[in-house]
Amino acid sequence: MRTKIIRGGDVKPGDTMVVWWAPHRDNVTGCRPYRGPLAHLWPTGARIIEFGIGKSGMTHGNAEDAEIVARARGEAE
Repeated sequence: MRTKIIRGGDVKPGDTMVVWWAPHRDNVTGCRPYRGPLAHLWPTGARIIEFGIGKSGMTHGNAEDAEIVARARGEAE
């Protein structure tokens, strides 16, 4: 599986991201800003990334690395 590292703030719906739950990759279905009580932990902001399989989503910092298996259709490689 060939992957690409991008910033968490660049993850978009349609991307396929490496995740910790089986099958260790999941399609991103949405992204929304995180505005919870732990927002101070991410000085550059964070988002809740929503997935097709992992329905609860995942909080991911905008400046943190995200491992992508495939980019959304129309995105440059």
